[in-house]
Amino acid sequence: MQTWAFVSDVPISREQYDKLDQELGSDKPEGLIVHAAGESGSGIRIIDVWESKQQFERFQSERLGPAMLKVGIEPPTNGGGVGAESGIPRKPKGPPEGDPEANALERT
Repeated sequence: MQTWAFVSDVPISREQYDKLDQELGSDKPEGLIVHAAGESGSGIRIIDVWESKQQFERFQSERLGPAMLKVGIEPPTNGGGVGAESGIPRKPKGPPEGDPEANALERT
């Protein structure tokens, strides 16, 4: 399975971002692994890592887009304003069963 990541510079103010964040609430979207945001020279830079691109797209259409409209931010028309994307291979959650070297640190 591959994760999906993007970096996007969104032309909004910190105040607008904070209103949007408040509107979205504290419920973590399904599939979101990490979200980071900070001010940049052109607005707010957002860096996200998702379990899949499809999960991001679902979040964007069902929650993010409507929340943006509600707080007066025009949603992007280019499919999300994705600046860059990359498939990142996911590291397995644990060692394969029966791998004697996988547990070597636990034995020492």
